[in-house]
Amino acid sequence: MQFDINNFWTQYKKYFSNPTDDELYHLPFILNLASQDKNIDGVYQLAYMLATAMWETGQFKYLDEQGSEKYFSKYQNKIGNTQTGDAQRYRGRGYVQLTGRANYKTATEKLNLPGVNFEDSPFLAADPKYAYYIMVRGCLEGWFTGRKLSEYVTVDGSKRDYKNARNVINPGELKEENAPG
Repeated sequence: MQFDINNFWTQYKKYFSNPTDDELYHLPFILNLASQDKNIDGVYQLAYMLATAMWETGQFKYLDEQGSEKYFSKYQNKIGNTQTGDAQRYRGRGYVQLTGRANYKTATEKLNLPGVNFEDSPFLAADPKYAYYIMVRGCLEGWFTGRKLSEYVTVDGSKRDYKNARNVINPGELKEENAPG
């Protein structure tokens, strides 16, 4: 996908006047990969992924979810976290905060990268070079909730339901009356 990076920064700085150092690193990193990624066909879907990455990571400040053991206990016995310590070990990481042993296993299987096993080495999901592909493929293919981004945001922009697109990553954030029917 081709887009004008200079125009992006002009518009970005217009709305977000003082980008942080984290934004100045991660946004160009993501945009560079996206410009070469055959999976990215439309700027509308990319816009959703950028906004999601910024939201999930606190403007790229946390690519590794922060919290106490008590905080992470909410994930125990959910999303494949069946063994003692899984909730903390498979906490949210990366641009979409990949969470839960089951999702780490899915990312390993779907990306199928030689020598990379997110389930065995969960910290790898926070590495930007992997976090990018987890975000893009996961959103487009519906890894996290079974919902694909194209259900809410189309490549051509004819459908741009950014609010309900949260169902792709974290449907629990939406109130029942706002959920797609």
